[in-house]
Order: sequence, then C-alpha cells, then structure tokens
Amino acid sequence: MLSLLFVFLVDGFFPFGNGSVLALDLQSQYTPLLYRFYDVITGSKNLVIDFHIGGGINLFTDTVTALLNPFNYILLLFGRSNLYLAVNLLLPLYAAAASMSSYYAMKKLIPGVKQPLYIVLGLAYGLSYYCAYQFEIINWLYIVVLFPFFFLCLDKLLKGQKSPGFVLLLAYILCNSLQLGIQLCMFTLVYSACVILKPSNDEKCSKDVCASLGLSVLSGLLLSAPVTVPTIFNLMNSARSDYNSSIASVITHHGLDNIIERLFEISSPVSWAILLFCLVASRKKLKEIYIQYKSLFLCLFVLILTVIIEPANLLWHLGSYQCFPVRYGYVVLWITLLLSGKLLSTMCGCFGCVQLDSAKSVENTPVCDSSATSKEAASVKSKLKRQMYSYISLTFTILVSIAVLLIIYKKRLAFAQAFATLDISNVCRNQALLLCLLMTLIAFAVVASLRCGIERKCSYITLITLCAVTGIAWNMSILLPQASESRQSMQ
Repeated sequence: MLSLLFVFLVDGFFPFGNGSVLALDLQSQYTPLLYRFYDVITGSKNLVIDFHIGGGINLFTDTVTALLNPFNYILLLFGRSNLYLAVNLLLPLYAAAASMSSYYAMKKLIPGVKQPLYIVLGLAYGLSYYCAYQFEIINWLYIVVLFPFFFLCLDKLLKGQKSPGFVLLLAYILCNSLQLGIQLCMFTLVYSACVILKPSNDEKCSKDVCASLGLSVLSGLLLSAPVTVPTIFNLMNSARSDYNSSIASVITHHGLDNIIERLFEISSPVSWAILLFCLVASRKKLKEIYIQYKSLFLCLFVLILTVIIEPANLLWHLGSYQCFPVRYGYVVLWITLLLSGKLLSTMCGCFGCVQLDSAKSVENTPVCDSSATSKEAASVKSKLKRQMYSYISLTFTILVSIAVLLIIYKKRLAFAQAFATLDISNVCRNQALLLCLLMTLIAFAVVASLRCGIERKCSYITLITLCAVTGIAWNMSILLPQASESRQSMQ
C-alpha cells in the first residue's frame, strides 16, 4: 500500500494532489459503472434499467457486480463529485487486501516459518505486475484478493473435509466476474487432478473427494445462476460476440509476439528467486522434495506450460481473447509463492546462517588437539567468508537496481505511454527489457539476501524492501503521470 502511495505522492495523484489515475478502460467503462453504483445506492437510479444510456439499457448484472464488492462502498465517503478521485484509493487498498489475504492463507498452509517471511510472501503477491497492470480492469483485483481464501477452501475439500465456504466463494466470484470465475473452475480441475491422481492416494478416498468436489462446483454454479445466466445472454448479444476468431487465427495473430506480456503477468522476482534458490540449495535432496510437493510442482509446471503455449493459453480464455493474454496470471503467481514458502519451511535454518555467538564460542574454545574443533572453526570461517561475499554482492546489486529505477523514474512517461498500448512486446520492447533487467537485479538481490542468512533480521528487512521496490517499479511504469500531455488531452 505504501508503495502505491509513494507513486501517488511523486506524481501528484489524489490524496496528495488533484490527479486521477483514470485511463483506458478504467476511465471509459468501469468508473461510469461506479457512478451508477453510487446513484443506485443513493436512490437516484434503479437497479435494472439505465435510461441515460442509449435511451435505456439493461445494466442489472453490472450493477449487481458493483454492489457485491465491499471496496466500492468506500467511495460513498467522498461524495459523487469526488468519486473520480476516490477511485485512486481503491488501487492501494486492493494491493493491501491482496497482501493480507495471501499472508493469512500462507500462515494456514505453511507452518514453521517465521512471521516476517509470511509478510514477504504476502507482499510479493499484492505488489505483483498483475495487480499493477490490471488497474484499468479494476474489478478483477477483487478476485485477486479472494483467491487465497478460495484456495484454502479447495485445500480442505481435497483433504476430505467439508468446506461450505468453497461453494459460497465460487458462486460469489462467478457473480463478480464470470470469466475469472470460469477460469477458477478450470484451475480447480487442474489442481485437483494433480492432488487426487497421486499414486499414494487411496482409491476409495479419491472417489469420495471427486464426488464431493464435483457436487461443490455444481452447487456454486447453480447458486450464481441468477447473475451469471443474464451475464451470458448480455455477452452473446454484445458487439464483442462478433469477435469469435478461430483458434488457428488467434495463434497466427499472436504466436510468441506477446510473450513478454505473458511472462510479466506471472512474474514476481521475489517468488521466483526464492523458488530457484531453494531448488539449487537442496539439489542433493531434490528427489525427496519433489515427492513431498509433487502436486504443487506438477500444477505449476502445467500452468507455466499453458502460459507459454498459445493453444493451451486459449483454453483458459474459452477460445480467444483481446489484450490481457494471461488473465489467470495471479493463480500462477500464487502457486509459485506457495511452493516457495513450502520449500523455505523445510529448509529454514539450512541456508548457512551464521550467528555471531557461534563464532565467538569457537574463538573462546580452549586450544586442544581435537580435529573436530578445528573442523568446526574452519566451517564457521568458511560460512563467515561466504556471508561477507553475499553482503558485498547484495550491496552492489541494490545500488545498480536503484540506478535502473532512477532511469525508469526519469522516463516514466515513455514507459506509461508504451504500456498503455497493451502491446508491450512489439511497441515498447526496450522499456520492457529495461524492466526485465531491474527485475533480474532484484532477483539477484533476493538470492544474496538469502545467502546472508534467512534467520537474520536484516535479511527479512531486505526482502520486504525489495518487494516494495518491485511494486514501485511496476506502478511507476504503468500509471500515466498526471502532468503528461496524454493525461491532459483525456481530461
């Protein structure tokens, strides 16, 4: 939240000025719906028909979606005249809520990890590229907040426990966003298959879990039908229903042209750095770790494969899409963070951490002929030396990252205008590569911090700071500065 407020402060956005983040779809589609939400709540308009658009149009499903989102009610505090400014506050609130929901779910799913590490995993989720880039489709961010709770309920079902929350959350998400809700149904199928089809599972137990899961999904679909059925009819009658290109034509049109967009959607330098570091550090026990977390490894592999291979990616979007090629990117990010946290929980304390007390105890040990003492002293000196190199590399990497971030700050207008084209790979490849460089540097800094010792407070502080820097970089590159000519022309 503070990362976004810092960007708001730099660019003069409300509440630190009179600037508004409104742009693209957020300005032309979703903010007008928020005004309608305000009018319906205050009694100025009815729930179904809006006679101020095209002589009268049915906006029942859009209005219900807005009414179901508790974040929208914060706008009522600022009045109708300031609503376009109050929309700014929704972005940091969504980021903070996503981080908190991820923090809560991680604590439930990953025992044995110190609290600061839960904070790191939560921040990496809430300050991701997905949350920054989807600011214009602002109602999707609410689904990002709800997903960790959805996964908790799904995990209960797959363990053979009753979970009425799964049915309620699935129906609620479908009512808020039909497309993302359907994608969560598809994710449920993929993840459940990875869990249930393990050879160690009892056949009878697996059948019971499948029956319970199928009944829960069906119940969620039926419960959401009063909203989803009218939404489907509206979509079929909309102008975009004509955009029904064949799979072959979409593959030909996109191919790998939008590969940078797709990879950015699932990117989090902190999560990927932690995951790769843990895999390398535990390479001698990689087989045992894979067996222990086989379901998560398989699920992550399948999800990444669908991101890269266009035909599989199209399945998630029901055959075709316009812009935003990986709308389920937050799911991939969450699984990556969960797996990273699981690996850390099994390796905590095994990163070569060196406590000063241990070094002093070796120094104060009386000199003797014991070879064990000399080996212990050599081991401590080796760890101290490795730790010193890690601190040096961490300092260097952070300094270079700051330099790159300053370049992005000075050219943030060019970055924001380029990202606004929604065609990063072709239009603003240089800017995208510069951001890739920054994220790579942040990933190196994460690895160096872990090598310094995960048990140390300075490592926790460094990881949290790197999460914040990541959020600042993404939002500074994507949000159009208030003083830009493009912003002035829109107003």
